[in-house]
Amino acid sequence: MVSLVVLVYVLCEGLSVAATVWLSYWSEHVDPAAMRVDLLIFVVLQLVSVVFIYLRAYVLYMGTVQGSTRLFRQLLLRMLHAPMAFFESTPLGRLANRFTSDVYVADETLPTTWGALLVTAITVLYTVGTIVGVTPLFAVILVPIAMGYIQSQRYYIQTSRELQRLESISKSPVLSLFGETVEGISTIRAGDAAAGAFKERMHMLVDRNVQALFLNFSVSCWLSVRLEFAGTAVASFAGLCAVWQHGSATSSLFAGFAGVSLSYAFTMTKYLSQSVTNYSSLQTQMISIERIDEYIQLPLEQGQLLAVSAPPSSWPQTGTIEFMDVNLRYQPHMPRVLDRLSFIIPSQAKIGVVGRTGAGKSSVMAALLRLVELESGRILLDKVDIASLPLHTLRRAVSIIPQEPVLFSGSIRSNLDPFALYDDAALWAAVKQVNVASVTSLDDFVNERGGNFSVGERQLLCIARALVKQSKVVLMDEATASVDVNTDRLIQARFRQAFSTCTTITIAHRLDTIMDADRVLVMDQGNVAEFDAPAILLQNPQGIFYQLSRQGTTSHRIA
Repeated sequence: MVSLVVLVYVLCEGLSVAATVWLSYWSEHVDPAAMRVDLLIFVVLQLVSVVFIYLRAYVLYMGTVQGSTRLFRQLLLRMLHAPMAFFESTPLGRLANRFTSDVYVADETLPTTWGALLVTAITVLYTVGTIVGVTPLFAVILVPIAMGYIQSQRYYIQTSRELQRLESISKSPVLSLFGETVEGISTIRAGDAAAGAFKERMHMLVDRNVQALFLNFSVSCWLSVRLEFAGTAVASFAGLCAVWQHGSATSSLFAGFAGVSLSYAFTMTKYLSQSVTNYSSLQTQMISIERIDEYIQLPLEQGQLLAVSAPPSSWPQTGTIEFMDVNLRYQPHMPRVLDRLSFIIPSQAKIGVVGRTGAGKSSVMAALLRLVELESGRILLDKVDIASLPLHTLRRAVSIIPQEPVLFSGSIRSNLDPFALYDDAALWAAVKQVNVASVTSLDDFVNERGGNFSVGERQLLCIARALVKQSKVVLMDEATASVDVNTDRLIQARFRQAFSTCTTITIAHRLDTIMDADRVLVMDQGNVAEFDAPAILLQNPQGIFYQLSRQGTTSHRIA
């Protein structure tokens, strides 16, 4: 495709030069008998040139659309399948920068720059060829001018590229701070000191970004001055060469061709400047492509790479879970968060997970969902090792009610069943079962992030979404951490009613949440400290569960 684009551009510019040269020849060689033929040749050259102008635009943009589409799809798929550790260590502003400004460069800016560079570079070559063809003496000055031009271009491009890199790097913190400010605007407005601190930091980050932009503009001015000198030298020497050779010219056509070469020479400055500017812009814009490619080369989650066979469609049937000497760490250089963890959860058991901060409660769910791959050990779900399963199969078999209820802009229907797998009767039955009074229809609109629903209602809708899925294993990750006690009790009642025949694991934020659980898994330093019924654990004054209940408030709230 690249070769085709270059060929079309060369032919297009060649036709333009040919039409100009033919017009010069015609003006010096007027033959009334051949007037129609000469005119026809000129018209044909112009018409073909117009066709090629359209063709070059079509070929360029069709090629770039295909390329940018393929690039964006690869980036999007890689982000969808990237390990969770990548998102935990990558600022949101950096991701936003890749999907906004960098993708915009690939879609809009890069094709325009690439086309402009081809036009100017090919025009410069045709201009030099025309001048040398008419006045061969011009070749004497061509070498030193070309050397100076290349040296200035190289120096400018190196500097401009680094300044563009600095500008891109300094833009990400601005976007990150902007996103953080929007997220916490109510908290920021509550305190004057916080608002002033955010304002000062934003000013500092914007100033740093503008500094790189200003320096890049200054370097462009530096280049423009030198290219003006080079263009003036080219035009002056081309004129001197034409005058020098005019006296020895034997052809009457020399004056016409000399006029063509001089007209091209006077435009040399513009095309030289545009060529360097476009080439530099292309180099700096390729940084965006490099940044996108950097993300495309990120490793996939392990389950995306393994060629594994899927279990039967009826799996899992019982929801039995077994951890066998599970060791887990989030990064190779970090300590283990799960250390030889072993326990068995029978079918339809209601399990609560408690522990102090950093005990490894959330890591149990991370291991079960394979958000992080195990260092060693096995996890069996219905006697199937989850490490042998495709990730999408495993995660479709498990429902999770997250700590922060997530709803998307759209309808109740699209939030409960985003893949349109179930009929309206099943969806409405789930809504009625959790009893969200404010929902009157599956077509009710949901604002972005569910802003038109309370936290409790959003949590109940998440329960309804899990209920529609009919999973045998349901996880609740501290889902009531941000609601009051009464709403907590309502959510727990709906949760117990909806998933009475499922295996449930609840990470407790309040001990009341799991006081009626079949068993409580008490985590400490990544291992099982206690695992028994709540009533039995409360009879052991030396146990961690007993101590947590004593340290809690009247509602048994824990960390």
